[in-house]
Amino acid sequence: MKIGLSLSRCVADVINGVVKVEDINHIITNTCARDEHDWTTLIAGYCRSNWRANPVRAVRVVDLLRAAKKIVQPRVDDPDHFHSIRNGIWV
Repeated sequence: MKIGLSLSRCVADVINGVVKVEDINHIITNTCARDEHDWTTLIAGYCRSNWRANPVRAVRVVDLLRAAKKIVQPRVDDPDHFHSIRNGIWV
């Protein structure tokens, strides 16, 4: 099982066939989506950039991960939390 450290890049790996969604334990992200409006805005932005190769699939992947509670957002509780992806996006 994989632990991801970047929502945008990890979902991109899924839609590009690098990682299977079933192999993701969870993703710890620096995002801070507090409500559905925040999620909609966040997802729309990523669909125009990191996920533009297949935005429909990306939205499905995010929906699956959210439903399974596999997206962890430490910044929701600690706005000062930021982690680095300098050493890669998968642990």
